[in-house]
Amino acid sequence: MKGIGHLSGLAMLLSLLGCTETFEESYPDVQAVRADGAIDRGWVPDWIPEGARNIREIHKIDTSESILSFEISPDARWTLPSKCQPVAYPKITAPRLDRDWWPADSDLQHSFQLHRCPGEVDGLDVYVGTHGSGRRVVHWRSYAR
Repeated sequence: MKGIGHLSGLAMLLSLLGCTETFEESYPDVQAVRADGAIDRGWVPDWIPEGARNIREIHKIDTSESILSFEISPDARWTLPSKCQPVAYPKITAPRLDRDWWPADSDLQHSFQLHRCPGEVDGLDVYVGTHGSGRRVVHWRSYAR
């Protein structure tokens, strides 16, 4: 009986750990994002430009926090969603997630034009940053600390 109690405790612990899973995906282009259903599931915003490529995304199921990065060609016609408003770096909520493909804080502060967008989830701050070159866009959702 002692072994059964340990097994059920372990199963409960594993199920709790499963709630905090972080998932990471990479896509070559928007067609692959659509085929995977990432837009329908809400992990990639529906405004992502058709010409986006080298798309990388990571999200946490339990908090809905996420980071997304993609590249666009210089000739792509793309504009930010109209509801997004410019915001200064000191006013942003920095993402809690991080990867080697995500810009460093100093890069985000000095090389990106930042915008705050209306959130889909109460309390979740949503941002978009466009690199000064116009060729890279980042998007993240994070709770205020």
